[in-house]
Amino acid sequence: INPLDGNILEEFFSPCSGLLFTVREHPLAHKGSTLARIAKDADKK
Repeated sequence: INPLDGNILEEFFSPCSGLLFTVREHPLAHKGSTLARIAKDADKK
């Protein structure tokens, strides 16, 4: 999301359901860097 005008710049989708979380020290992401991690639901497959 563009912080200046709110436009969506890119969308990405998860291959599974679960808890989306991230631990980032810096707000910028470089090409190929991990954006987030998913803790998969134990009861869903």
